[in-house]
Amino acid sequence: MTSPSLSEGDVREMLARLAHEIRNPLANVDSSAQLLARLGDLDESSERLVSGIRSQVKRIDEVIRAMQRFIRLDQQTASGMRIDEAVRLGLQIIAGRGRTRTSSLRVEPGPECVVLTDPNLLPAAIAEVLDNAFTFSPAGRTVTVAWSQTGTHELHIVIDDEGPGIASDIENRIIRPFFSTSTRGIGLGLNIAQRACRLLGGDLSWRNLPGRGARFVINVPCIGP
Repeated sequence: MTSPSLSEGDVREMLARLAHEIRNPLANVDSSAQLLARLGDLDESSERLVSGIRSQVKRIDEVIRAMQRFIRLDQQTASGMRIDEAVRLGLQIIAGRGRTRTSSLRVEPGPECVVLTDPNLLPAAIAEVLDNAFTFSPAGRTVTVAWSQTGTHELHIVIDDEGPGIASDIENRIIRPFFSTSTRGIGLGLNIAQRACRLLGGDLSWRNLPGRGARFVINVPCIGP
């Protein structure tokens, strides 16, 4: 007898429970490492060990948070959202992660488009692509976000960075879960962005810019101004 296959809802629930079960003991490990550091009187080797433990705990926690962002994506309560509002919320999401940004942002507003979206979806896609752009843009460079509309039915949100671009040998892999060329990256951000776009009836595309960085384009249906 074959077992019934798990539905997407079952998988999402399982991953949510797994994340919860991992984060509880992980918090205890981090608390213990902090206590050891506060006790003091550690030799140099022990200090490095405690620091390494806390660093790895932080990385595991980032992986879990990324997984949670992925499984929370849904299109259940769609309503109209202006693109400028979605960009603002996307930047709030990034700010909430507490990462230091060394490159600046330039916003080039386009038409006042409205997208029919769950409140979390479009901002999530924008946040993940912007976060990727900030990660790969060197200090002092600029990340640009702009948008345009094709006819009255499709919105193109363009995010340009000034990083090294996408090497030809990895361009077909950058969207795969847990694939990253950055030591800061978890490798789920672009996958989350693509899933969000597809839930909105669109997609995510990318290409290198001549002589500088990469361009990612969030393509989603819109319902006009």
